Amino acid sequence: MNFYKASLSLIRTVIHDETLVRILTPLGQAIEICHQRTEGLTEGNDTAYIDLIIDNETEAVENLLGTAFISCQTFITNIVSEIILIHKNHNKLNPKNKLKTTGDTRLEILSFGEKLNNNSKYTSVQIIDAVANYYKHRDEWSFNWGNLSGKSAKTAEIIMSVGASTGCTGNLRMASRVLGNPNYIDTFEFYKIIYRWCINLHDDYKKEIEQLKLI
Repeated sequence: MNFYKASLSLIRTVIHDETLVRILTPLGQAIEICHQRTEGLTEGNDTAYIDLIIDNETEAVENLLGTAFISCQTFITNIVSEIILIHKNHNKLNPKNKLKTTGDTRLEILSFGEKLNNNSKYTSVQIIDAVANYYKHRDEWSFNWGNLSGKSAKTAEIIMSVGASTGCTGNLRMASRVLGNPNYIDTFEFYKIIYRWCINLHDDYKKEIEQLKLI
């Protein structure tokens, strides 16, 4: 089979895999339970007890969102890997005729598509990816994010663009709101962002490859 057709077919298979939906749905349900636990507190409860429950549940929401972002990142990485493979194989066959839909690096592929908003330097997919990195590595970071370097510094730059800050215990909730999930329950909103990105990547690569008469 023509490798371009095979690669595009594989990308569509990844896009329509429902695994991410099956992961995000119960995470959203668990976040809803956290909300219910805090809403059920009454004024008659001891203030210290109320504060403890609220702190525990908000931390749980952060961790559940962190799990959601990491799951999204895994899905994103699968797509990025397939796009990079298309470039690698194409460059062997057509070294003088590079594909132009995106470059062949992770950064260029994540930068594909619409920005988060008119004032943003970054796409929503870049933000999802950066928030996942932050959640995984935040405990390794210096308290002063200005001292970070390399990939960590870039991650900090991206998440600060949506309001995250050092010392804040609600950075994942902040990112969630910016990405269209203000109550944190609707984790499916993250999937919709990634799905649109995937479909547009697939369709634009398919169009370019067809125009080059490679399929």
